[in-house]
This record gives sequence, structure tokens and C-alpha cells, in this order.
Amino acid sequence: MQAVRLLKPKRPEAVAAYVLRVRRAKVYRLKHIWRAIKQRCDDKDNKYYAGRGISYSQEWNSFEIFYADMESTYRAGLQLDRIDPDGNYCKENCHWMTKQDHCVKSALERSGKWPRKTWLELDRMFSI
Repeated sequence: MQAVRLLKPKRPEAVAAYVLRVRRAKVYRLKHIWRAIKQRCDDKDNKYYAGRGISYSQEWNSFEIFYADMESTYRAGLQLDRIDPDGNYCKENCHWMTKQDHCVKSALERSGKWPRKTWLELDRMFSI
């Protein structure tokens, strides 16, 4: 999904409307991500998520709690990533990455050339 670009207003009276548009776009994007997580993990036929036992924390059953946990570090254009690919979706195991970084991480993990422990250490050092 392409990041939404909103033009900054030139008139002072349009600033409030601009802020509202930006906030709505962010909420819409995060709600889309939250729904995708729930759909993947709740579908017992999905062999890549539910079939492997990957789920989400009970707290994240509510969008409001997911939003409170992840909104502060979200920026447009980022994707949600699980630090431990075998772990569940929860605040402690998720962070935001660019699509390019996510592709590199996935390829390295699949090839076995980069141990997962290193990703956990890097996330603690350079978390967004």
C-alpha cells in the first residue's frame, strides 16, 4: 500500500483540517494493519501464521490498545515486523521497518545467514 501524501496548507485556517486529515490517514492505515494481523492469525487454514501457532496478544484483540501500543513509533511508509519471526504479535515482539529492510531481513533469515539473535540485539540498539 502506498503512503498517503497530504499537502500542507498555506492558510492558517486550513491547518486544523490538515491535522485532522493526517490523523485520519494514520488511524486508517493502522486499522488496516491490525485487521490483517487478526485475519492471518485467526484463519486456521493459514499455514504461515495460525498453522504455525503464531497469534497476537489478548490485549491486541482491541484496536484501541493496539493503537496505543504502536502508534507512537509509526511513520508513514513503514511496515509492522515481528522481531522474532516465530513469536507472536505483541508490543514486545513488534517494531516498524521499511519495506526494503523487511525484505532484506526476510531473505537473510530464510537463507540462515543472519542469526535471529542478532536481529533482536539490533532492534534493541536501533529501534525506530
